[in-house]
Amino acid sequence: MARYLHNEEIDINVPVFQGVVDRWYTTDVMGVEKPLPEGLLIDEKTGEISGTPTKLYGESEYVIYAENNGGKASIHLRIAVVESPPR
Repeated sequence: MARYLHNEEIDINVPVFQGVVDRWYTTDVMGVEKPLPEGLLIDEKTGEISGTPTKLYGESEYVIYAENNGGKASIHLRIAVVESPPR
């Protein structure tokens, strides 16, 4: 589960993988392409997730794919954007 704070830049999430990956992308659990919460991006070349989430977002499940000519591999990841605590 990844919980990110609303309007705060996240630490870059770097994937750990073996082999050559030509493309990274996200879908919902049914396989329909699904963008990350507003303000977050996945780099199609490196798979890194970065950015600053700009809207609160309830917990949602994503499937993150790594793909090349030989096929694809995937992981499931739950993401939420929550309000920052008082400081």
